Amino acid sequence: MSVGPKTVLIAEDEERINNLICARLEQEGYLVIQTYDGEEALQELLQGKADLALLNMMMPQLDGSQILKRLRNAGRELPIIIFSVKSWESDLRDSLSLGAKDYIVKPFELDDMVSRINKLIMEL
Repeated sequence: MSVGPKTVLIAEDEERINNLICARLEQEGYLVIQTYDGEEALQELLQGKADLALLNMMMPQLDGSQILKRLRNAGRELPIIIFSVKSWESDLRDSLSLGAKDYIVKPFELDDMVSRINKLIMEL
């Protein structure tokens, strides 16, 4: 386990939501990488720059499930939390079967998201 602050990548195309999550995670002591489309997020994650990723299901270029598939195919096993306005059980099931560690439905409480991130980071 590495020493020092952990890095969380946020993949969210809505700037306001991205900034809110970023500010809250920085308050918790995390380093944050902000990305605004799926391709940008994938490139950062393939370079191994994050310890955990928050992926919005619906984004430009690549969606959260496409990023997740490509990461797993490339052998990257970092914890992934998918978040989405989609609340169908099939989306949750599909995301978990692809290797996501958690699925959060929008709108969500930032404190709940942080708790879930903290739990996964502690497992690293």
